[in-house]
Amino acid sequence: MKWMHKYYSPDALPGVGQEPTGEGQEPTPAADKPFDAEYVEKLRAEAARYRNEAKAAKSQLSELQPLAEKARQLEDANKSEAEKLAQKLADMQAQLNAAQADAARAAAERKLTTLAVRAGVSGDILPFLDVSKFDLENEEAALATLAKLKSPTPANGGGPSNPGRSADSNGQLSPADWYKQATGKTPSIFGGK
Repeated sequence: MKWMHKYYSPDALPGVGQEPTGEGQEPTPAADKPFDAEYVEKLRAEAARYRNEAKAAKSQLSELQPLAEKARQLEDANKSEAEKLAQKLADMQAQLNAAQADAARAAAERKLTTLAVRAGVSGDILPFLDVSKFDLENEEAALATLAKLKSPTPANGGGPSNPGRSADSNGQLSPADWYKQATGKTPSIFGGK
């Protein structure tokens, strides 16, 4: 191990650890120190101040990082809570719209049923009536249309030409005949035309 010390010691290397001899030059105080001591001290103090400020900022940052993470988590939780509430609101709005549409349809059906009864239409064909085909705002027009569906009976001056085919023994049309008369289509249990 002595040999390693010999190669790695500053004394073993030529010119290391020795003052320059300055052959041919006279050492001057200004040549030895490029900066005056006051300036160097000022730079050292400034560097020390910056190091201390950096340490303080680093410690503050390490203290604030957990708080920032908690704030992010709370914001995410609030955001997801807000998204849940928005979805719930949208669902409730859809339910409200569906309920309003059902109520409007039921009111239209009720009005059509009332007008059909006033027009003397048989209750057997009421399920076959399409509410969208009647102008319920104009009651006279709706009553005139419904009057065309009125059952021709011997009591009101009419009767079927072939009672065995399209009417019962009382002269009433069957629901299928009423549907055909009201819509112009033949009812089919197979969804045909």
